[in-house]
Amino acid sequence: MRSLRLAVCFCLLPLLAHASPGRDAGVFLLPLECSELLPDSGPYLQFFEAVGRGRLRSDKPFSKRIFEILALRERMQKDASQSREQNPIDLLVRKTLCFYREKKEPLKMVPYDDSAFLAYLRGSLGDLEAKVREVISQREYDRQQRKEYERLLTENQELEDSIRTQAEVSADREFERLSNSARRKAKAP
Repeated sequence: MRSLRLAVCFCLLPLLAHASPGRDAGVFLLPLECSELLPDSGPYLQFFEAVGRGRLRSDKPFSKRIFEILALRERMQKDASQSREQNPIDLLVRKTLCFYREKKEPLKMVPYDDSAFLAYLRGSLGDLEAKVREVISQREYDRQQRKEYERLLTENQELEDSIRTQAEVSADREFERLSNSARRKAKAP
């Protein structure tokens, strides 16, 4: 009977991993695969969100910190929507979760409410928050610097256009003067 229950559990496990009541999609088990070759961070973000939702009643500050990270991620995603690069917060969340998967529990099914996992995440959430702030600061610095360079390029382009126009007028005069001089020399023999 026990083996039958285990077989049923293992058959239903993939369904539970992606079932989410009241939501479109959710992952309640930490993904098993942390390969760098699979860049999809969706399951990790869904699992991270499920951890936050799962702790709402018992640990509101912890859930709030998770939701703040996800909100910063969404904000960054909106600002970088025209960019094709991956959101760096996705990578940070994935690396945090994969560190646990690879170093602590490489083979065990880890549900969103696993006490050992929650202890790990509580301990590493401060580092994750600091890295998220750092990534946002760097991205914003780069964006502001790029805007400043674009402004300078625009100003330089205007100056270049003005100087080129002056140079072309001057060159036309010089060419005309040299052409007239050559014409006079050709008629003078």
